[in-house]
Amino acid sequence: MKKKWGLNIIFLLLFLAAVFGCRFRGQALTTTVRVGFCNHMAPYQFSTDDGKPAGFHIDVLDALAQNNSLLIDYTAFETTVDAMDALRAGEIDIVLGTVKEHFPGYDFWQSDVLSTANLCLSGQNKEAERNQNTRIFPYPVAVEYRMIDYQYLTALNAYNILQCGSQERSIEALVKGRTDYLVAVKECLLYYLEAWGLLDHYEILNNYVASADYMIALRKGDYYLRDTVNKGLAELRTSGEYEKIYGNWFRLNQEVDYQRILRIALPAVGLFFILLMTYLAATMRARKQLAKQVAARTSELQEANEELERRMELEQAENRLRHSIIESAPAGMALIDDSLKVEYMNQNAVQLAEISDNPAGRPISELSFWGDFIRQVGEDLFSQNWTTRTGNIEQVNRAQPSKGLEKYRYNIQKISRFGGHQSALLTVEDITSEEREREAYFEKEKNKALNTLIAGIAHEIKNPLTAISASADMIQTKGDNAKFREAFSRYIPQEIERIKVLINSLIDYARPSRSRSEPVELPEVLRSVCELAKVTAKNDQISVRYIGPAKLTVTGDRDKFQQTFLNIVLNSLESVRHKFNQDHLPHTVLVEAASENGTVAAKVTDDGVGMTAEELARCTEPFYTTKPAGTGIGLAVSKQYIEEIGGTISITSEKNQYTCVEIRLPKAGAEQEVSCETGNTDH
Repeated sequence: MKKKWGLNIIFLLLFLAAVFGCRFRGQALTTTVRVGFCNHMAPYQFSTDDGKPAGFHIDVLDALAQNNSLLIDYTAFETTVDAMDALRAGEIDIVLGTVKEHFPGYDFWQSDVLSTANLCLSGQNKEAERNQNTRIFPYPVAVEYRMIDYQYLTALNAYNILQCGSQERSIEALVKGRTDYLVAVKECLLYYLEAWGLLDHYEILNNYVASADYMIALRKGDYYLRDTVNKGLAELRTSGEYEKIYGNWFRLNQEVDYQRILRIALPAVGLFFILLMTYLAATMRARKQLAKQVAARTSELQEANEELERRMELEQAENRLRHSIIESAPAGMALIDDSLKVEYMNQNAVQLAEISDNPAGRPISELSFWGDFIRQVGEDLFSQNWTTRTGNIEQVNRAQPSKGLEKYRYNIQKISRFGGHQSALLTVEDITSEEREREAYFEKEKNKALNTLIAGIAHEIKNPLTAISASADMIQTKGDNAKFREAFSRYIPQEIERIKVLINSLIDYARPSRSRSEPVELPEVLRSVCELAKVTAKNDQISVRYIGPAKLTVTGDRDKFQQTFLNIVLNSLESVRHKFNQDHLPHTVLVEAASENGTVAAKVTDDGVGMTAEELARCTEPFYTTKPAGTGIGLAVSKQYIEEIGGTISITSEKNQYTCVEIRLPKAGAEQEVSCETGNTDH
């Protein structure tokens, strides 16, 4: 009997310890925790107008802190990456709202799941109508940096990605028109659109793209803080306080019957489990624990297997799409892996390689054409930090060497693959015919301008020849006059030099053009253009001036530079001639060159009749002209060439006031400042 009473007393003590022991555990002193958070992720976490932290994550952490005697010191950051940098530097203790496994370069711990959010795809209503099947390639898509795996985006056919620092910034990119589509947390998207009054302007195209588990990042090694946070989150969930906070921010119905039953049943089940474990033998407890571990491992393996299958499906879908695009492309396209072996080639690429069998698995360097191509662009493609490369190459036609060099335009796109591997998509297009057509056009324009220049130069040479002839006639009568001989010896060489300059400029301009890329002294081209243009003015009230350095080296085709600037200067002369016929006042065409911020800037400015806003907007369009005999091609082709070599062309004008054409080119040399002027000198 006494033995039975003793056992009852032991069980009673164990029961009391289980029920009341939790009330006295963890009585630690109050601890201050420095918390960093991105304040552009409403309604999860943000700063109010008066700078106070607010949001669902903030309220959850405040409740956790209150239950565990913690003092919270919040610090707001522009991005989660900034907060993680502060955590790594030891400036804060934890970071709210980090996405699981999206910060591989940081050494830290993560808490249990703080919240789970769904990512959705959104766009403007007009974009939704244009792409009803959410096939958004090649339009830009905004997404928060480190928010979503690339595979999810490729499943949406999204390859043009604009990465932003936060949810708010990515939504702003959509609203401000910097992107056509957006992948964002659905609750954040609705919150900001409602706050900005734009809910009716945008549509959710896909309610579920992926899910994001938000965690709390902690300094590695802080066992106390990690255990306190995880324990606090569990207590908030089981007590129902987490659900109440969630409902305050997301307006959910929290009176669901099964949830209330779970809240009531879980403590009872826990108490029953404790009592049951007390009565069970040690072997039974070990068996239960082993079964629990096996179940957990089985669940983890099942989830990992499902994730692997899903990723493999995404990879297969991506490959099918990529191969479909490559095969239907008019250019030669080849997909290679990071060991420079061929994964896939379309028919046009196979024809360039001059083979009939499938080259998959072969090193691309062994294939005709493609081996030379790789050696020209560089075999270290995957060791360089870039995403896209473009340019032109030249190769001899091996099948018909007599054709000489053929020109190709290429584009290389680096692609990230599953498992950390990379591929590169090589696109090559034969532009030999296009280049020859453009060369023919430049030659045609040159001949057209040459007719004008010859007439002007003939008129320009006539005056000094007349003066030389008259002076020669006077030698017989005034040959003994010392002043006459002095004037003759000074004047005649000047006139002969003037004729020489004009003829050399004409010969230089008229020589056969050949496409090449080489260092060119732009001031020499501009001065030659001024000399040629001067003789077409035919009016001592119209002058052509050049002001700039003696040396400014750029890279390109000298003949095309000369044709481009001559077309622009002749257009300016025609404009000021029309203005002179109206006001009979002196006018100037000013040609300038200067070095600015690593570029060479060349300007042609005139004070002629100018252009209207409509004429200015369309002046570089092909076949647009206001001249009765014009073709409307000159400025369009010049603009295309300037942009091909990495330059830009911009035009400003005001009707009856002025026109300024500015061309900027990459700088390739040093400069030495001088100034010179050329004007019309015949009287």
